[in-house]
Amino acid sequence: MVKKLDKKKKEFIKNIILIVIVLTSIQVGWQILKIALNTSIPLAYVPSKSMEPTLKVGDLVVIKGVSPQEIKIGSIIVFYVPGHYGEDEYRIVHRVVKIVNLGNELGFETKGDNNPISDYYRWGYIPFSHVVGVVIYKIPYVGYAALGIKKPIGIFLVSLLIVILLFSEFFEAKKENNKKVS
Repeated sequence: MVKKLDKKKKEFIKNIILIVIVLTSIQVGWQILKIALNTSIPLAYVPSKSMEPTLKVGDLVVIKGVSPQEIKIGSIIVFYVPGHYGEDEYRIVHRVVKIVNLGNELGFETKGDNNPISDYYRWGYIPFSHVVGVVIYKIPYVGYAALGIKKPIGIFLVSLLIVILLFSEFFEAKKENNKKVS
């Protein structure tokens, strides 16, 4: 009876350690991507149809940090809308249609491939300081996972799943213990 309980406790601890290892590996992988691709945001998902047919909703894009001079007309860049730096919902993936000198840095006029007019009429020129990087690769459909998790219900469901797994392990060990005591 005690051996069985010890075995269940060991299995529970092993599962906790496995979850910690997986979460740590994800964080380490993210940091490695940031360094390798020279950007604070190495991966992003496409949340709208503004770049269709080039990029579709749910595509995951790989982003590389570049110097301002490496961005050319036709480059697809990821940037923050002026006034909303660092806010995920204001991170945009659009194509550069014009490059201008803003005095102290380059600025970019952008446009979604599927949009009728450029973004200039909404946000003006995007200063290079708001550019995360250039899209270098896309992975179709993988971004849907991020889209789902980003929504409050997605975060709740993932958290709930982890809690259920942990509690099921705990209660299974208790159940085994109660059977042995009876």
